[in-house]
Formats: sequence, structure tokens, C-alpha cells
Amino acid sequence: MGAPYLENHDQPRSLNKFLPKGTESSLVAAKMLATFLLMQRGTPFIYQGQEIGMTNCAMSIDEHDDLHVFKLYEWGLQHNYDQQKMISYFAARSRDNARTPFQWNSDLHAGFTSASPWLKINPNYTTINAQEQQQQADSLFSFYQQLISLRLHSEIRDILIHGTFIALEAPENVIAYRRVLKDQWVNIYCNFNDKNEKVNSHINKLYLSNIKDLNIESEHIVLNPYQAIIFK
Repeated sequence: MGAPYLENHDQPRSLNKFLPKGTESSLVAAKMLATFLLMQRGTPFIYQGQEIGMTNCAMSIDEHDDLHVFKLYEWGLQHNYDQQKMISYFAARSRDNARTPFQWNSDLHAGFTSASPWLKINPNYTTINAQEQQQQADSLFSFYQQLISLRLHSEIRDILIHGTFIALEAPENVIAYRRVLKDQWVNIYCNFNDKNEKVNSHINKLYLSNIKDLNIESEHIVLNPYQAIIFK
């Protein structure tokens, strides 16, 4: 049994890391990544802020706190690297991206503190915060709750906790796998493409989809861009 994860304190945010640029704000794509993670075998780890879709935070060099960034920056200056390119690199890959204060609400400093935080608050805290998402039935936070409920309280609970992992054939941009326990199984398909993808399968029972619409063509399922489905 493993410990799958998409984020931790030493890596940038998963929405920026695993999705094309410009897609990090897509609720559908964020839910797809959540499905990909939480349906896998093992004990999944959810890093703080991942469940509400926190993203990388652009910072000036002075706003960083990671010593590794400062060392790389000095090294780059010594080797005549373009300063703006280095800042852009840090914006995408700095560990500080995952260390910005948790975004609790839309109040001052995202409700994290009344003092000055050690790192910059991501400006998107006014729209991406826990309080806002707890009030929305279709939020990313609510979708994480649905996935966790499948693991803990559904008829496929034992399959998801104890079942083996089997990779399934699928188009290049679709990650598909099956969880199997004895004679019981469940399929998970995740479309990482911004275009429709057709998969050769059929659905007897749908447990969860991050998109309400489900397209069926004869013996094929047509996945919408960034759609994820859990079914047997």
C-alpha cells in the first residue's frame, strides 16, 4: 500500500503543475485531478489548500522566503541569466507556492491572521477560500467530500480501500484504471485533454462524475474535456 499525493510543502501547487497554463482556474479540471488521486490504491494525502483549489502565487524576489530560491537567483545573476525569466521560473516552480497562508475567507489576510503573514497572501483569496466553498454544493471542497464519502460509506468502499490497481487501455490523454477486489470492480477514467476523448467501454452503474452530462455513443463513452467518471 502506498501514499499517493499530488501536493506537498516541497512542490508547487498541483493545479499549476499538472494542468495546462490557463486551466488552473477550471473547476472541472480540479475535480478531475481530485478523482485521479482519491480513487487510487493506498492512503491518499491531501495537502492544505488543495481541497479548495489554491494555486501558485506570483511573487517578486523579495517576497520569497525559500533560501533555495535566493541561492538560485544569485547563481543566475552570476551567470548572466535574464532576471525576468528567473522570476517566471520561480513563479511556476518555487516551493513557496505551496507555503502561502491558507485561505480561510475573504477577510484581511484571507482570515489567516490579523498580523502580517510571513509569506504573501495569494490575491485570489477573495474568490478561492474555504468559507466560500463550504457554502457551495458544487464547489471543489464539496467534491472532495463526495470522493471521501465513496471511500468510507459507499457500496464500493471495500474495493477502493482494499482493491488492487489495474491499468486500463485508453487514449493517450486519458488515464484509466480499475480497482478490483475478488469478483467486484470499479473503473476510473480521467480525461487530461481539453478535447473530447472516446473510450471503448459501457456503464452499468455510474457512481460519480465531475460533469453532469454523460455522452454515450453505442459501445463508447465520450469523455468531455477534463471529465472524470467512476463506474462499473
